[in-house]
Amino acid sequence: MKKVILGCLVLLLWGCAQQKPLSGGERDFTAPVVVNMFPQNLQKNFSEKTFSIEFDEYVALNNIYQELLISPPMKTQPVVKVKNRTVIVQIKDTLQPNTTYTFNFSDGVVDLNEGNKAENLLYVFSTGENIDSLALHGSAQYPLSNEAAAGARILVFSDTVNFSKPGNKQPSYFTKTKKDGSYVLPFMKEGSYQVLALEDLNGNYNVDEDERVSTLVSSVAPQVVDSLSPELDFQLFNQIPKSPSMANYEVDSTGVFILPWSPFFAQKIELDLQFENKLEGVLYSNKAKDSIFYELVAPIQNKNVDLYVNINDDVDTVAIPHIKDEFRTVLKLTHNVTPKWRKNDSIFFTTPFMSRLKENGGSIRLMEDSILVQTLTPNALTERDYYIVPAIKEGKKYKLQLSKGIIEDQFLVSNDSLEISFQTYKAEDLGTVELSLDDRMSEQSGWLEIYDKSKILVWKKRLQPNDKKIQIEGLIPNEYSVRYFVDTDGNELWNPIDFDKGIPAEDIYVFPEKINVRANWDLKIVLKLPV
Repeated sequence: MKKVILGCLVLLLWGCAQQKPLSGGERDFTAPVVVNMFPQNLQKNFSEKTFSIEFDEYVALNNIYQELLISPPMKTQPVVKVKNRTVIVQIKDTLQPNTTYTFNFSDGVVDLNEGNKAENLLYVFSTGENIDSLALHGSAQYPLSNEAAAGARILVFSDTVNFSKPGNKQPSYFTKTKKDGSYVLPFMKEGSYQVLALEDLNGNYNVDEDERVSTLVSSVAPQVVDSLSPELDFQLFNQIPKSPSMANYEVDSTGVFILPWSPFFAQKIELDLQFENKLEGVLYSNKAKDSIFYELVAPIQNKNVDLYVNINDDVDTVAIPHIKDEFRTVLKLTHNVTPKWRKNDSIFFTTPFMSRLKENGGSIRLMEDSILVQTLTPNALTERDYYIVPAIKEGKKYKLQLSKGIIEDQFLVSNDSLEISFQTYKAEDLGTVELSLDDRMSEQSGWLEIYDKSKILVWKKRLQPNDKKIQIEGLIPNEYSVRYFVDTDGNELWNPIDFDKGIPAEDIYVFPEKINVRANWDLKIVLKLPV
């Protein structure tokens, strides 16, 4: 990150008017230039209710109340007006004593005709004898996407704050990051502060569940910013989910209640059916474990069943239409097989709702060039998901023949016969990647993951202390990305930040370089963690 020199920022405010005549008909690309400020910039013992900034040309306001950043924040927003070439700010709040205020206009002032933005426009004053001159600077990033955290708020608190309690937390200072994620927060008073970076989508200075946030850093001391001063950088993460939201549930006419779920949810949900005939239900999750299902298990026609759901005392009533479809005679199966297939990949079959393997219900025949080579019985993974691992070879043509009636639902409706054709990759159709690991990666209890261009996980391994080089064979030609994370609690998942409990996100690094795998190529990649 390029170092930012605070002094340059202030000097820009003192520039003299430099009028540049327009040549006939040419567009004006010159930004408005400050001619005068009243009271003058960096005024001490400020007690006015109004200040003004005069420019060398007519100006206009551009979303000023979204662009204007005032630090420390004011409880009452000032009124900002324009008169010809002058921006007038009327202060409506009571100013704090012995405090340096910074008005950063960002892109809020433009010239009248062309919309050129006034650059680096700051107005600073102090209600005391001194202008505070210390600062913080650095950058913020969304590491999971390798993107700069543009527009994130850097919030600075002089007092200890507890975000687990409701209510807005008014910072002592704040600023927003630029498009490249960098920030400078100037004119700060000496002291020890708590600082965090926050997405703050609703602008309430509070950490809400749907906002990405950094770890709260304590004992931060601002300093004079120069080319040698250290940066205070932040990584913003999604927060660990607290509880499911009843706002996102779904129901369907098969008597199924569906609720988005997460493996991080610690609490249980209470379900209670209210019906004249007590019904039974089954609670289960899908293969991805990102949803749970509660399915009725009795054939009731044309009735709505009330399901009472209680999640941490958040109670709601859901009406489930439970209709036995007299015209449904076949249980539909979906599968993950593509026309080209790798020999060691598992094949999955999924039903649209709860089902089971039918006793003596048949089998799956694996045919190679019209010759039977294997008979398989599917394995149940969940109440909807089944899988097989067929013994297939490279570069061959196969057919999977599913006999009728292997799987049935609660209404005893079973699958129809199904034939799936595919061809396996030859060894020369695939690529190999050799990864040389940073020593720190194998020394920690961490996982290495590879995702394809569609962000689907294709390979995962827990690293061992002796893992220095790892060879991954049989990769389909594609663009891949690599992710590494430390599994502190051993749950095989990357844990986001738990801000309420003060538990930081587990260390994670998404390597920015993409891996382009080609057919019949051996690719060697060196993975280095940042210092």
